[in-house]
Amino acid sequence: MVLILASELAERLDFTKTKVENRSIVDDTLRDLVSDMVFTVPFRDDTLRDDLTIYILLEHQSTVDHLMGYRMLSYMCQIWHGQLQEQKNAKAPVSQWRLRPILPIVFYTGEQQWQLPISLSVAMDLPELMTRFVPTHETLLLDVKNETIHTFTEADHPFALLMIVLKQENADEKTLHEALAAALAYLENLATENPELHKHAILYLHYLVFFYTP
Repeated sequence: MVLILASELAERLDFTKTKVENRSIVDDTLRDLVSDMVFTVPFRDDTLRDDLTIYILLEHQSTVDHLMGYRMLSYMCQIWHGQLQEQKNAKAPVSQWRLRPILPIVFYTGEQQWQLPISLSVAMDLPELMTRFVPTHETLLLDVKNETIHTFTEADHPFALLMIVLKQENADEKTLHEALAAALAYLENLATENPELHKHAILYLHYLVFFYTP
Protein backbone atom coordinates (compact mmCIF):
# COMPACT_ATOMS: atom_id res chain seq x y z
CA MET A 1 0.00 0.00 0.00
CA VAL A 2 2.85 2.38 0.86
CA LEU A 3 4.48 1.44 -2.46
CA ILE A 4 1.37 2.66 -4.32
CA LEU A 5 0.75 5.83 -2.31
CA ALA A 6 4.28 6.95 -1.42
CA SER A 7 6.86 5.08 -3.46
CA GLU A 8 9.66 7.48 -2.50
CA LEU A 9 9.09 6.58 1.17
CA ALA A 10 8.64 2.87 0.50
CA GLU A 11 12.09 2.72 -1.09
CA ARG A 12 13.65 3.83 2.21
CA LEU A 13 11.88 1.26 4.39
CA ASP A 14 12.99 -2.31 5.09
CA PHE A 15 9.71 -4.22 4.85
CA THR A 16 11.50 -7.55 5.42
CA LYS A 17 11.76 -6.51 9.08
CA THR A 18 8.14 -5.42 9.47
CA LYS A 19 6.57 -6.19 12.84
CA VAL A 20 2.81 -6.45 13.31
CA GLU A 21 1.63 -4.76 16.51
CA ASN A 22 -1.10 -6.85 18.13
CA ARG A 23 -3.37 -4.03 19.13
CA SER A 24 -6.33 -2.12 17.81
CA ILE A 25 -6.99 1.55 18.41
CA VAL A 26 -10.59 1.60 17.12
CA ASP A 27 -13.31 2.01 19.73
CA ASP A 28 -15.69 -0.95 20.09
CA THR A 29 -18.64 1.25 19.06
CA LEU A 30 -17.09 1.67 15.59
CA ARG A 31 -15.96 -1.92 15.11
CA ASP A 32 -18.68 -2.68 12.52
CA LEU A 33 -17.66 0.31 10.41
CA VAL A 34 -13.87 0.15 10.50
CA SER A 35 -10.95 -2.01 11.52
CA ASP A 36 -7.28 -1.15 11.79
CA MET A 37 -3.76 -2.50 11.64
CA VAL A 38 -0.56 -1.20 13.21
CA PHE A 39 2.92 -2.06 11.91
CA THR A 40 6.43 -0.92 12.73
CA VAL A 41 9.02 -0.81 9.94
CA PRO A 42 12.69 0.23 10.23
CA PHE A 43 14.32 2.63 7.80
CA ARG A 44 17.10 1.24 5.62
CA ASP A 45 19.24 4.24 6.56
CA ASP A 46 20.99 3.47 9.85
CA THR A 47 21.15 7.15 10.72
CA LEU A 48 17.35 7.14 11.06
CA ARG A 49 17.25 5.22 14.32
CA ASP A 50 13.52 5.26 15.06
CA ASP A 51 11.18 2.78 13.41
CA LEU A 52 8.26 4.14 11.44
CA THR A 53 4.80 3.23 12.71
CA ILE A 54 2.34 2.59 9.89
CA TYR A 55 -1.28 2.95 10.94
CA ILE A 56 -3.85 1.66 8.45
CA LEU A 57 -7.54 2.31 8.97
CA LEU A 58 -9.76 0.01 6.90
CA GLU A 59 -12.97 1.88 6.13
CA HIS A 60 -15.87 -0.53 5.64
CA GLN A 61 -18.50 2.18 5.15
CA SER A 62 -19.77 2.85 1.64
CA THR A 63 -19.97 6.61 2.25
CA VAL A 64 -17.38 9.28 2.97
CA ASP A 65 -16.84 10.25 6.63
CA HIS A 66 -16.27 13.98 7.19
CA LEU A 67 -14.95 13.19 10.70
CA MET A 68 -12.10 11.06 9.37
CA GLY A 69 -9.49 13.76 10.07
CA TYR A 70 -10.55 13.90 13.71
CA ARG A 71 -10.65 10.12 14.03
CA MET A 72 -7.20 9.63 12.52
CA LEU A 73 -5.64 12.24 14.83
CA SER A 74 -7.36 10.59 17.80
CA TYR A 75 -6.00 7.15 16.87
CA MET A 76 -2.51 8.53 16.28
CA CYS A 77 -2.52 10.21 19.69
CA GLN A 78 -3.45 6.86 21.27
CA ILE A 79 -0.47 5.22 19.56
CA TRP A 80 1.85 7.97 20.80
CA HIS A 81 0.41 7.62 24.29
CA GLY A 82 1.25 3.92 24.14
CA GLN A 83 4.82 4.72 23.06
CA LEU A 84 5.27 7.04 26.04
CA GLN A 85 3.77 4.46 28.39
CA GLU A 86 6.28 1.84 27.17
CA GLN A 87 9.16 4.21 27.92
CA LYS A 88 7.71 5.02 31.31
CA ASN A 89 7.37 1.32 32.16
CA ALA A 90 10.97 0.79 31.04
CA LYS A 91 11.94 3.51 33.56
CA ALA A 92 13.70 5.57 30.90
CA PRO A 93 14.50 9.14 32.02
CA VAL A 94 11.73 11.54 30.99
CA SER A 95 14.28 13.67 29.15
CA GLN A 96 14.89 10.71 26.80
CA TRP A 97 11.25 9.96 26.01
CA ARG A 98 10.58 10.20 22.29
CA LEU A 99 7.60 9.87 19.96
CA ARG A 100 8.12 7.79 16.81
CA PRO A 101 6.71 9.07 13.50
CA ILE A 102 3.41 7.65 12.25
CA LEU A 103 2.37 7.20 8.63
CA PRO A 104 -1.47 7.32 8.61
CA ILE A 105 -3.30 5.54 5.77
CA VAL A 106 -7.03 5.24 5.09
CA PHE A 107 -7.97 2.19 3.02
CA TYR A 108 -11.41 2.90 1.57
CA THR A 109 -13.42 0.47 -0.59
CA GLY A 110 -16.75 2.33 -0.91
CA GLU A 111 -18.31 3.13 -4.28
CA GLN A 112 -18.78 6.84 -3.51
CA GLN A 113 -15.68 8.79 -4.52
CA TRP A 114 -13.76 10.25 -1.59
CA GLN A 115 -13.30 13.92 -2.44
CA LEU A 116 -13.20 15.47 1.04
CA PRO A 117 -9.81 16.33 2.50
CA ILE A 118 -8.97 14.21 5.53
CA SER A 119 -8.52 17.07 7.97
CA LEU A 120 -9.93 18.50 11.18
CA SER A 121 -11.07 21.68 9.44
CA VAL A 122 -13.62 19.72 7.35
CA ALA A 123 -15.58 19.06 10.54
CA MET A 124 -15.49 22.74 11.63
CA ASP A 125 -17.19 25.96 10.68
CA LEU A 126 -13.82 27.62 10.73
CA PRO A 127 -13.21 31.39 10.50
CA GLU A 128 -10.13 32.23 8.43
CA LEU A 129 -8.35 33.85 11.38
CA MET A 130 -8.56 30.54 13.31
CA THR A 131 -7.10 28.20 10.66
CA ARG A 132 -3.53 28.48 11.98
CA PHE A 133 -4.63 27.07 15.34
CA VAL A 134 -6.05 23.83 13.92
CA PRO A 135 -3.65 20.82 13.97
CA THR A 136 -2.80 19.59 10.47
CA HIS A 137 -1.19 16.44 9.14
CA GLU A 138 -1.25 14.57 5.86
CA THR A 139 -3.09 11.25 5.60
CA LEU A 140 -2.61 8.90 2.67
CA LEU A 141 -5.86 7.70 1.10
CA LEU A 142 -6.28 4.63 -1.07
CA ASP A 143 -9.73 4.95 -2.66
CA VAL A 144 -9.71 1.52 -4.30
CA LYS A 145 -12.92 1.69 -6.34
CA ASN A 146 -12.12 5.12 -7.80
CA GLU A 147 -8.39 4.67 -8.37
CA THR A 148 -7.17 4.10 -11.91
CA ILE A 149 -6.05 0.67 -13.09
CA HIS A 150 -2.80 2.29 -14.24
CA THR A 151 -1.92 3.27 -10.67
CA PHE A 152 -2.07 -0.37 -9.60
CA THR A 153 -0.35 -1.90 -12.62
CA GLU A 154 2.48 0.63 -12.34
CA ALA A 155 3.23 -0.59 -8.82
CA ASP A 156 4.03 -4.10 -10.14
CA HIS A 157 3.30 -5.81 -6.82
CA PRO A 158 0.96 -8.68 -5.79
CA PHE A 159 -1.02 -6.32 -3.55
CA ALA A 160 -1.68 -4.02 -6.50
CA LEU A 161 -3.02 -6.95 -8.56
CA LEU A 162 -5.37 -7.88 -5.73
CA MET A 163 -6.60 -4.30 -5.64
CA ILE A 164 -7.45 -4.50 -9.34
CA VAL A 165 -9.60 -7.54 -8.59
CA LEU A 166 -11.22 -5.81 -5.62
CA LYS A 167 -11.94 -2.80 -7.81
CA GLN A 168 -14.01 -5.11 -10.04
CA GLU A 169 -15.86 -6.91 -7.23
CA ASN A 170 -19.23 -5.43 -8.24
CA ALA A 171 -18.63 -5.70 -11.98
CA ASP A 172 -20.22 -8.27 -14.28
CA GLU A 173 -18.99 -11.86 -14.17
CA LYS A 174 -16.87 -11.57 -17.34
CA THR A 175 -14.98 -8.50 -16.12
CA LEU A 176 -14.29 -10.07 -12.74
CA HIS A 177 -13.17 -13.31 -14.40
CA GLU A 178 -10.65 -11.42 -16.55
CA ALA A 179 -9.27 -9.59 -13.51
CA LEU A 180 -8.97 -12.86 -11.59
CA ALA A 181 -7.22 -14.60 -14.49
CA ALA A 182 -4.67 -11.79 -14.75
CA ALA A 183 -4.03 -11.84 -11.00
CA LEU A 184 -3.61 -15.64 -10.90
CA ALA A 185 -1.20 -15.53 -13.83
CA TYR A 186 0.88 -12.89 -12.06
CA LEU A 187 0.83 -14.86 -8.81
CA GLU A 188 1.96 -18.12 -10.43
CA ASN A 189 5.67 -17.40 -9.96
CA LEU A 190 5.08 -16.16 -6.44
CA ALA A 191 4.34 -19.72 -5.26
CA THR A 192 8.06 -20.56 -5.38
CA GLU A 193 9.51 -17.09 -4.76
CA ASN A 194 7.42 -16.26 -1.69
CA PRO A 195 5.11 -19.12 -0.61
CA GLU A 196 3.75 -17.27 2.43
CA LEU A 197 2.74 -14.19 0.44
CA HIS A 198 1.31 -16.44 -2.29
CA LYS A 199 -0.83 -18.27 0.29
CA HIS A 200 -2.28 -15.03 1.66
CA ALA A 201 -2.96 -13.68 -1.85
CA ILE A 202 -4.79 -16.85 -2.93
CA LEU A 203 -6.80 -16.86 0.31
CA TYR A 204 -7.81 -13.25 -0.31
CA LEU A 205 -9.01 -14.09 -3.83
CA HIS A 206 -10.88 -17.12 -2.48
CA TYR A 207 -12.89 -14.99 -0.06
CA LEU A 208 -13.50 -12.33 -2.69
CA VAL A 209 -15.01 -14.92 -5.06
CA PHE A 210 -16.90 -16.65 -2.24
CA PHE A 211 -18.72 -13.46 -1.31
CA TYR A 212 -19.13 -12.23 -4.91
CA THR A 213 -22.62 -10.87 -5.60
CA PRO A 214 -22.87 -9.16 -9.02
